[in-house]
Amino acid sequence: MIVKGGARLFEKPGIQKMKKFAPKSADERKAELQEIMGKLEEGVKNVFTSENFLNYLRVSSMFHRYSLNNQILIWAQCPNATAVASFSDWKNKAHRYVKAGQKGIRILAPMPISVKEKSEDGVTDMSAEEKKILLFKTVCVFDISQTVGEPLPTVNISELDGDVENFDEMFEAVCQCTTASVTYDEVSGEAKGFYRPTDHSITLRNGMPQQQTLKTLLHEVTHSILHGAKSSTKDRDTKEVEAEGTAFVVASALGLDTSSYSFPYIGTWSSNKELPELKASLEVIQKTSKLLIDKIEESLGKTAKEDVA
Repeated sequence: MIVKGGARLFEKPGIQKMKKFAPKSADERKAELQEIMGKLEEGVKNVFTSENFLNYLRVSSMFHRYSLNNQILIWAQCPNATAVASFSDWKNKAHRYVKAGQKGIRILAPMPISVKEKSEDGVTDMSAEEKKILLFKTVCVFDISQTVGEPLPTVNISELDGDVENFDEMFEAVCQCTTASVTYDEVSGEAKGFYRPTDHSITLRNGMPQQQTLKTLLHEVTHSILHGAKSSTKDRDTKEVEAEGTAFVVASALGLDTSSYSFPYIGTWSSNKELPELKASLEVIQKTSKLLIDKIEESLGKTAKEDVA
């Protein structure tokens, strides 16, 4: 395991105390996980009741999930595009306006039509059943960089703060759950870290508080276990919900409350308040959480025995 750098220590009051290692029976562990899973689903549901979050969903719904072909078209015409929508959606839903002189990004939009079969002489058979065929037409969309107006609503996902008791031992125990390398480095943008399937590596943002570092490590370790190069059939929403859901459950079982970060994070990756991505992933989250908890506690148990010896 290669770990470069280290999490910066913050001199702030209150150290998050993790649960002391204590073996649990299968029934005790099952009951604990069921309780935490209930808190997870209920907590994310509550996020959807806030006016700020509903406004965020209202606007974010206008950003369609484009097909691979359209993603390639967008990238070819506007490599730095980050948020793309139609002229009318920018105006009516986001109260933003396309700047004068901006050139639209041309993509393909499906156009289903109904037709009736024709007879051999080319005459339409009006008695025949209609069948639907799918045609495509060219439409224009615009990136946010081509617009002006009201800022897009955002969701406040608070960074976890403070230190963790026995951080080094806990960090190493989580690292033992994956075969991926783990390093600290500078990370661009707002990301706290990332997992790269191509070389099976995890990178964590250098200098984060210990609580955020540990939670992010759990998130990325889950990606490394569930979302390698062969998991391309899962969409990104599902992957993020599975990773953050598992991070929350494992952290909770170890005594670390990440709800202020995890609940709104999962909400942003859920397509609506019925939480389809979360509900579809609950079994995966529970199974993966148990696997990680067992490995972490096994590692901590070995450490405890070594300390006694």
